[in-house]
Amino acid sequence: MRKEKNVQMLVIALLAVAIVAMSVGFAGYSQILTIGGGAEGTGATVNVKPTSWKIHFLESTYQEKTGTGYVASTSHTVGETDVTFVANLVKPGDTFEFDINIKNDGSFDANLKNITMTSLTDAQKKYLSYTISYDGTDYTQSTPSISNSTLNVGVTKKATVTVKYLQPASETDLPQEETPVSLTASFGFEQAE
Repeated sequence: MRKEKNVQMLVIALLAVAIVAMSVGFAGYSQILTIGGGAEGTGATVNVKPTSWKIHFLESTYQEKTGTGYVASTSHTVGETDVTFVANLVKPGDTFEFDINIKNDGSFDANLKNITMTSLTDAQKKYLSYTISYDGTDYTQSTPSISNSTLNVGVTKKATVTVKYLQPASETDLPQEETPVSLTASFGFEQAE
C-alpha cells in the first residue's frame, strides 16, 4: 500500500511539474512582441514610397504609315489611353494606318483588359473594317475577347491601327455621299495581380 502511495505521489509531482512547464511555455507564446528601430519603447520607422498608375500613349510616337491606297488623316487627337482620328478613304482598297506607342510609367505592372474601337454602324461594316495590332495579336470588330497581355513597369509597346475601305458585295452598299467617320481606339488596363 505504501508503494502504491509513493507511485501516486510521484505521478502527482510529475503532473504538477508538467503543468508549471506548460504555463511558462504558454506565457512565452502569449507575450506581446514589440519591434522597434530605436531605443527601448520606441517604434520602428517605415518609409512608404509614393506609387502611381500611369499608362499612356506617347503622342510623339504617333506615325502614319504609307502604302497602297494610303490616305493621310485629316486630324488626330491623342489622349492618355485613346486616339481619335479622321481619315479620308476615297475608294475601295484604300487604307489608313498609324503606329503609336503605349508606355507604363507607373509603379505597377498592368494587364490589358480590353481594346475598343468606336462601333461601326451596320451600313459602315459593309464597306469599312479595322484591325488593331498589339503585342502580337490582332483585334477586330469581331474579336470575341482580349488576352491578358502584360505591360510591365517602364516598358513601351507599339499599337498599330488599320482602317480599310472594303469592296462590298453589292455596289448599293457603298456610301452614296462623302461621309466622314471619326473613330476612337481605346485601351483599358488593370493592375496585374
